[in-house]
Amino acid sequence: MLHVTDAKYIGDYKISVEFNDGCRFVAEFESVVKSDHRPIVQNLSLF
Repeated sequence: MLHVTDAKYIGDYKISVEFNDGCRFVAEFESVVKSDHRPIVQNLSLF
């Protein structure tokens, strides 16, 4: 079964993810975060 072995925030809404098979992937969340209309997400300075 495939599972995440490591994940690191690399900046600018990107997370580097490594899986147990050795594959690495950079997930980009900018469009997801910026398109969310919930008030808590719109002001990222709260985090």
